[in-house]
Parts: sequence; C-alpha cells; structure tokens
Amino acid sequence: MSMENEFTVFIVRLPLGQHHLKPEEIDRSQANVMSDVFKKTAIPKIKDEPTKNDEDLISGRKIVLVIEDSEDMRTLIRFGLLDDYKIIEAQDGEEGEKMAIETCPDLIICDVSMPKKEGFEVAANLKKNEITSHIPIILLTGRASQSDIITGLETGVDAYLTKPFHTKELKIRVNKLMEQREKLKEK
Repeated sequence: MSMENEFTVFIVRLPLGQHHLKPEEIDRSQANVMSDVFKKTAIPKIKDEPTKNDEDLISGRKIVLVIEDSEDMRTLIRFGLLDDYKIIEAQDGEEGEKMAIETCPDLIICDVSMPKKEGFEVAANLKKNEITSHIPIILLTGRASQSDIITGLETGVDAYLTKPFHTKELKIRVNKLMEQREKLKEK
C-alpha cells in the first residue's frame, strides 16, 4: 500500500520454525542456542482470528486489548468488536498488564476477577504508568456492589460494566470512549 509522496507500507512475512526448510539447510550447531533464546523470550500469543486481510493491520484500525481469563467471554467480546477494531487478548492480569505496556492499545477491556493480578490492580498500575495512563479502561465484573463499583472508579477506569452485559452496550461504550479520545487529540 502506498500514497505518493506520503508513505509506503511493506509487509514482510517470515515463516516460524523449521518446517519450511530442507534438512541440509538447518545449521544444527545453533539449534540449542536458539531453542534456549525462544524459551527465555516472552513472545505474545497471536490468535487466529477472522480478519478481512492485511490491509486491516495497516489501515489505522484502533486496537482493543481484552484482558479476561474466560475464553468464552474473550470470544464474545472479540466477535462483538471485531468488525470495527483489531482485538488482542491476554488471559490473566499479569499478561495483560505486560501486553498493555508493550503494545499501547487504544482501549483496554479488563475483567476484575482473574488469576495472577486482579483487574483493580491492573487498572491502577496502568493508570499510574506514564506509557499507559492515557488509555481508556473498561472494567467488567460480576461484582455489582456499590463498594466494588467505587473501587473500580477510584482506580481511574473510564467505565464499569457488570456481567452479564449486552454486547451492544459494550460496543457503544467502546465507540464513545474512542470518539472522546479522538476529540481530545484534535483539540
């Protein structure tokens, strides 16, 4: 994709692993070294998700990070937002916090009750971090007590939705938060 006198985008795809190589093309002396490197390197998981094409990745679609330990809930959220946003996912609070710092998404949807780190802690840490403090966060939870809602809002989150929620409501909240951020950028 190119725009004259503006930019050119190149997409380079490199196959992972060795399955595409012939046995004589593999340098066995480096195999153990590379294996150790990959074991120690945190590589974010890339989900197979229905996407239109590679143009989606470079077209400026906004990125939404979904931090949720329930795979069913992540799937529900992903398919509710996939038409308009690029969705990346984390399955616990610790992984989600790292992904937020590494990818700096446009918006985060985070469950409250998760292993490793609760959503309240994740939200508070991300709002304190200079890299991620500007990112809108929507907390999702089954905890509907007034004290839980207040705790969530005190962390600086932008919205608090209780489960079960309607996907249309979530999509409207996401759209409105994205619009607000765009207006702020313009001003």
